[in-house]
Amino acid sequence: MPVLLYYYCYNSESVINKQGKEYEEKRFYDNMKVIDGLCIYRQELSDSFVGSGLDRKIDYLVISVIRLLVRKRMDDEFIKMCLSFFTEINLYPLPYRRYDWKYSFFRVLTYTPKRILWWKRYIDTPVIGKIAEKIF
Repeated sequence: MPVLLYYYCYNSESVINKQGKEYEEKRFYDNMKVIDGLCIYRQELSDSFVGSGLDRKIDYLVISVIRLLVRKRMDDEFIKMCLSFFTEINLYPLPYRRYDWKYSFFRVLTYTPKRILWWKRYIDTPVIGKIAEKIF
């Protein structure tokens, strides 16, 4: 049964097309709202095959948000707030899943908020920056 989960429409007034801290935070809130909606939808699914695919999509959306939190160097309190939200809906720390080695590696590297804040602080150093290019 096909279900419309996402519809794209270009809007020049969208927060995607605007710069500034308030717009970046709004984008994060919007992403978290989408993830929360997908989690609610997931709970209503009875098909385990479709559910496992949706679980994977949700997990990788959470990874995208975490990567952006580090790359955009959001402030520590905002990062902690986002992680707290994911913790409430059982998506952080990232659940143990057998997707691929990249997921497992990212899960270990970002297992605690302290680790994420460490990556944010040292992402611009030469050695850590090289590693972060591959991960974040």
